Amino acid sequence: MFLLLSFAAITWGRAGFGDRGALLSRYRGYSEFAVLLTLMALFWQLPRTLGMRLLWTALPLTLVAFAASWRYDLPQLERFFIWHPPPEAFRDFMLEAARELGVYDPSRVARAPLNLVADNRALDATRPQLIWVERPIAGKRAMIVNAHGPGHEADAVIWLEGDQHKYRGAFEAMPRAPLALGRRTGFLWGVYALAGVTPGRYRLGVGVDDAISPVVAWSDYWVNVE
Repeated sequence: MFLLLSFAAITWGRAGFGDRGALLSRYRGYSEFAVLLTLMALFWQLPRTLGMRLLWTALPLTLVAFAASWRYDLPQLERFFIWHPPPEAFRDFMLEAARELGVYDPSRVARAPLNLVADNRALDATRPQLIWVERPIAGKRAMIVNAHGPGHEADAVIWLEGDQHKYRGAFEAMPRAPLALGRRTGFLWGVYALAGVTPGRYRLGVGVDDAISPVVAWSDYWVNVE
């Protein structure tokens, strides 16, 4: 009875967080610890045969719960580090340390930037926002853009709009998370060359490419191309 009441109390306490709270690890640790202690106390009082039956019954249920929460947690961790990146100085320090240890070679992981294509089609900015973009990192020759658009890994694009020119670039979807059982994360990114962009100040937008009327949601971010 105490075990059932404990489960009921845990469920009632976590109900306000919804399904995310039930699966997210930071809300699960203390609850799992309480359940583990309760089960240990229960099995200690049971005959060995009955205890083993209960353990073999609980094992597949535990594995299913672990797989479901693991599959949910990994994309959440990726999303957190995408939207809350560490300071650039710390990131540079860690990459330099990894390079000195021989576990990171920038020349092997570097990729040529994508080209932005001039595109003066009319853009539809009236539809609901489908993709969210992070502040771009822009230099003199290239810029990096991270975004999040679940379900639009294949058709998400960025837009640069200036006074007289518009440019479009395709996003790349991050690979499926293998440890999360192949779940799509919805994270998008791209490194874009600025050499072919006419110098000026451009508003950054993200959207879905459509041959008739491309959809765009304009951000508050601007990119200065020299």
